[in-house]
Amino acid sequence: AAFFFQFIPDLPQVQTMLKDVIENLNSQSSALLASISALTTLWSASNGLSAIQAGLEEIHGTKRSSLRGKPMALLFTLMYVLLIPALLAFQLLRHPLEQGIISILTSLHLESMVSLTLTIIQYGGILTLVLAVAVIVLTYTFLPCGKRGIETQLPGSIFTCIAAGVFTWAFGFFMGTFWKASSVYGSLAAIFLSAMWLKFIITILFYGASLNKALEN
Repeated sequence: AAFFFQFIPDLPQVQTMLKDVIENLNSQSSALLASISALTTLWSASNGLSAIQAGLEEIHGTKRSSLRGKPMALLFTLMYVLLIPALLAFQLLRHPLEQGIISILTSLHLESMVSLTLTIIQYGGILTLVLAVAVIVLTYTFLPCGKRGIETQLPGSIFTCIAAGVFTWAFGFFMGTFWKASSVYGSLAAIFLSAMWLKFIITILFYGASLNKALEN
């Protein structure tokens, strides 16, 4: 509170009110603060989907106002926030995930659950691929402005999933080799490598949309 007092009028009434507000916020549950932080993060992350939305609209030659497009960008941001970690876990990092779970279950003397857990991971990987296709189809159909049928967006969606899968496999192979070559710099480069992976995935996404547009024409 003393820090904020330096920037407000030196009035006891104002300072008392500010102090009460700060104390009230500090007494709030951490769940409320976490919710506010999550909403703020979601809003900031939706700017990236807004940029993708603008790129897709450029491909289709349409234009939607930012006010009308923001709710759609927020919705798809939430979908991708749930999808991308699942793809990373079940596809890119599947082998380390399996090894980690086996190690944990073994240390807890739960060897009987290893087979069931590996089966769940296997079906989880298939489910994430199906969800990925569905999300991409919905992205091509509803994220950019304009009316288009879901069936017309299937070719580009299938292309995107196959191309993204091949690239993700190649990227995973490269990243695994990179980390083995340098255990120090490989860890420090994780953020850069993840950003590079995401950039190529978005590029493939635009290629898929361009394919759909070319087939329509």
